[in-house]
Amino acid sequence: MKQKVIIFGVIMLLCSLSPSVISAQEDAKSRLGQLEARTKSLEASIKQLKLDIETMPIKVNLDAEGVEKRISHMERNVDSLETYIREFTSNLTNFTKEIGNQIDVKVRVGGDKVIALDPGSNKFTKIDTNGGVFLLAINKFQATEEGYRMLLNVGNLNNATYTGLKFKLHWGKAWDPNSTVKYNQWRSTLVGGEYNYPGELFSGEWTEITFDLTPAGSHVLEYIECEMEVEGVQLLKQPTE
Repeated sequence: MKQKVIIFGVIMLLCSLSPSVISAQEDAKSRLGQLEARTKSLEASIKQLKLDIETMPIKVNLDAEGVEKRISHMERNVDSLETYIREFTSNLTNFTKEIGNQIDVKVRVGGDKVIALDPGSNKFTKIDTNGGVFLLAINKFQATEEGYRMLLNVGNLNNATYTGLKFKLHWGKAWDPNSTVKYNQWRSTLVGGEYNYPGELFSGEWTEITFDLTPAGSHVLEYIECEMEVEGVQLLKQPTE
């Protein structure tokens, strides 16, 4: 009998506690659900963080690769620029030499002390000498077995008679400034010689002098360079009224 009473009391106690126990269970479930939701959110955040960490090196590598490409491109540009500067310096040096050579041509040929004669023309040209100004004109030009023969007229414009004439001649092919042949190379192909004329140059007259240009120096003789000087001069007295 006593045991039954005890069992009944336990049952009644459990019955009295059931609503609170049930409420506690429900509260625990609710908190557990919230914890599970926060856990899932945290797991999602961790997963995203891992993804960011994994992709970050790739982005850095891609950026580094892009920078490397830009550096290589800049280096190629620098190399091209250095090559251009070297070629420009070389071309400028060659151009300066050519300008100097052309100036030399102007001084030697364009001046009046050293003149150029055209074998195919009989046009007269002025020449300056140590004794005054004279006129030169080719009267006749012909090929010979040994080279060429030139008959040159020398006109004395001065009121004096000259003796001891000396001529320095160079001849050959004409120089083309637009060709690949450099001026100094061209001058080295010219053939030259010195000629003396024992006669006199009378005032107001043309005097024909013969020059044998040997060897020919070129199959096509296009250019003759002439320099002239005199050793003796006799001035003529002006007539008095």
